[in-house]
Amino acid sequence: MKCIAYVSRVPLKDRSIRMPSGLSDIISVSSKHNPQSHITGIISYREGQYLQVLEGPDIEVDRLMAKISSDTRHENIWVFLNKSVTERSFRNWGISVFDFVDQGAFFDDFIEKIALS
Repeated sequence: MKCIAYVSRVPLKDRSIRMPSGLSDIISVSSKHNPQSHITGIISYREGQYLQVLEGPDIEVDRLMAKISSDTRHENIWVFLNKSVTERSFRNWGISVFDFVDQGAFFDDFIEKIALS
């Protein structure tokens, strides 16, 4: 199983303080396709940037990351984590919008357990 985490910029024309226009589409498509591929994770939007964590079978995560890399809703993708994992950090999340303010301790646990190991 693989975990990839990345940050990308939202295209300037789609940026908004609350939510970029493409985010609802991303959530809608992810909710349909990711369960079939056994992919879970989170996505967050803040100040013109997405942060996303994807977890699942290696081939499925790689395939999804290739799609994201060519998706016009993302610019300047920076993958800061790409590693094998033995268990999911976001097993019950499907793909959900993640609020850092409300879930700070939860995300800190992910960073300590996965990103820093």
